[in-house]
Amino acid sequence: MSLFGKKFECQACGMKFNSEAELRQHGAVHMAPKPAVPQGPSCPACGVSFRSQDELKAHAQQHHGM
Repeated sequence: MSLFGKKFECQACGMKFNSEAELRQHGAVHMAPKPAVPQGPSCPACGVSFRSQDELKAHAQQHHGM
């Protein structure tokens, strides 16, 4: 079906739908909780997080002379 006839637009992402019911169903996509991203070690000097302790050490030596 063409976008010409779709008059129900999602305010969050701009997608268009043929019916209000489709729009409401799509809205759940924007309401779903996002999974937590695990944080690795962070630099005590600037707060930047890293995936590993080795990356943190390299950063600290290069940027902070530690």
